[in-house]
Amino acid sequence: MIISKIEKDVFLYYNLHAEQTITGTFFNDSICSGIFDEQLTISTLEVIDKDLDKMVGIDSKIVVLDLIRLKDASNNLKVLLFNISTKCQDLIFTNIKSNVFSKLDLELSNKHNVKNGNDYSILYYSPETKEYTIEKTDDLFDSEFKKIIIKYNKDNIPEYHESSSVYLTKYIDIKEMISVDKAFFIYALYQLALKIKSNWLDHLAIESERPTLICQNLNSSYIASVLSSFLRLDILILDHLGPVNTMYSSLNNKIEEEKSYIIVSDVVCLGTEVKIAKNIITFLKGKVFGNIAIVKINTLLEDHMKKEEKKMKTLSVFNISKDNNDGIDFEIKTAFTL
Repeated sequence: MIISKIEKDVFLYYNLHAEQTITGTFFNDSICSGIFDEQLTISTLEVIDKDLDKMVGIDSKIVVLDLIRLKDASNNLKVLLFNISTKCQDLIFTNIKSNVFSKLDLELSNKHNVKNGNDYSILYYSPETKEYTIEKTDDLFDSEFKKIIIKYNKDNIPEYHESSSVYLTKYIDIKEMISVDKAFFIYALYQLALKIKSNWLDHLAIESERPTLICQNLNSSYIASVLSSFLRLDILILDHLGPVNTMYSSLNNKIEEEKSYIIVSDVVCLGTEVKIAKNIITFLKGKVFGNIAIVKINTLLEDHMKKEEKKMKTLSVFNISKDNNDGIDFEIKTAFTL
């Protein structure tokens, strides 16, 4: 499965760390390292090579392999890279560490190579390749994911949102997104996993402080299952915890005292369901680490958002705000505005 491929004009971009994460997590017999895997292996390049074989007109494409977050590589990749280079018009590497460069045994003679200390920001496989303007794969992901949101953004009929007593004009069909665009959705979860790691997990003092992912419905259960594999975190499922605030006598057998939890959501708008989950966890003497979501609607002004984040921070793949609402057209209404 290829998750990170983004085609733009004549360029074909692959994020190799994302692909290595998939290979190491789901398709290797070795111990799963998830997003912590920093070594490029032949299995991952073989998947890229096979993907190129399926493409029509690949000989006119410029393939960009982004090696960001990769710090090592296997020693047996040179022949496979040559095979890849023969299938496309040009082959370019970005964000390549010196250690990875030495393992791949690449040419240095192209005058357009861009060096950054001992590393290379851009490295052209062929000495004859002309200079190109290369975009960052993370920036490409942001624009591509907004297109995905617009694709699954649907009119909300009826508009009335029972749990929050407001009217919502649109809803994002995460369930259909998972079903139809599964590969790219997993790429979105990879991006979310990186945020969880850098914002929270990298700052833990001891391993025992690692939080548990807590999910409330089918969508969040799927999200949590993939993130659990990427981040090596445990999962707790709270059955039937949905938009209606209901008491559950069995929950005190699931929530552990002093244990930290990350509340997993699909879309966070007014945050009613998240607040329900937070109240239950804290009532049972657990700790709420934070909230994660695929999409978060920014309903507050920046100053008020900062105050809310002090209470509980939400990490999301994509935030919808007034500034980027074009094409999505999300609105929250009340009886005063109808």
